[in-house]
Amino acid sequence: MKMTILHRLGLISSQQKDKAYSFIKKLIGACPGNLNLYKLAFTHKSNTSSKEAYMSNERLEFLGDAILDAVISDILYKRFPYKPEGELTRYRSNVVKRASLNKIALSLHFDQMLIVAPNANISNRMYGDMLEAFVGALYLDKGYRFTFRFVQDKIIDNLLSNEDFTKEHNYKSRLLEWGQQYRKEIVFTEEKKDDKSDFFKSKVSVDGQHIAEGKGRTKKESHNDAAKKAIKEVKA
Repeated sequence: MKMTILHRLGLISSQQKDKAYSFIKKLIGACPGNLNLYKLAFTHKSNTSSKEAYMSNERLEFLGDAILDAVISDILYKRFPYKPEGELTRYRSNVVKRASLNKIALSLHFDQMLIVAPNANISNRMYGDMLEAFVGALYLDKGYRFTFRFVQDKIIDNLLSNEDFTKEHNYKSRLLEWGQQYRKEIVFTEEKKDDKSDFFKSKVSVDGQHIAEGKGRTKKESHNDAAKKAIKEVKA
C-alpha cells in the first residue's frame, strides 16, 4: 500500500511540486523533508475513489487533530498558570473550533493548495480540515518540537492578534446554566433551513415566552446566535 501511495503521489508535474515545495518552505521556514506527506495533506477525499480513501487527507486530519489538542493544551497550560481547568478547556475549544481553523487556514493561503475533484462543492470547512492534516504531516516530517513552534506562531499568535480566544463564545451553554440556576425552562426550536440564504433560523423561549431569534450556517450556530441575543434580554 505504501508503494502505491508514493507512486500515485508522484504523478504530479514538476511545476506542481515546485509550487508545493515553495509554499511549504515559506510557511514553515524550513525545507520539507517528505513532500509527499504534505501533498497528501492537501488532497481532499473527493479526489479519490471509495477504495482509495487512504489517498486523501482524512488519516492525516485524524492525526493532526490529536496533535493540535496536545500542543494547544501544552501552550495554554503554560501561558495561563492560574486559570482553572474549566476555563482552559473553554480556551482550547475556542482555538480548535471549526470556524477558527477555517479562518486561519484561509489567512495562511491553504486555499491555493487544495487538491479537489473538479465537480466538488468547495466549503471553508475543507481548509480547516486541510490545516489539521497539514499539522499531522508536519509532525511526521519534523517532529513535536517543530510542530509546537508552528502551532504557536501560526495558530495561537494568529488568533490572539485577530480575536481574543479567551472571550466567551458558547452562549447557549451560558444561557442553559442560567436556566438551571434560576429554574427556568429554556427551549430552542429551529425553522427549516432557508435554501436561498443557506442559513438556519432558531428561536429560544424562556418558560414558554419567546425571547429571541438567531441564525447561522448550522443549527449549532443559529442556537448560539439566538442564545447570545437572549442573554441580553434576560441579563444572564
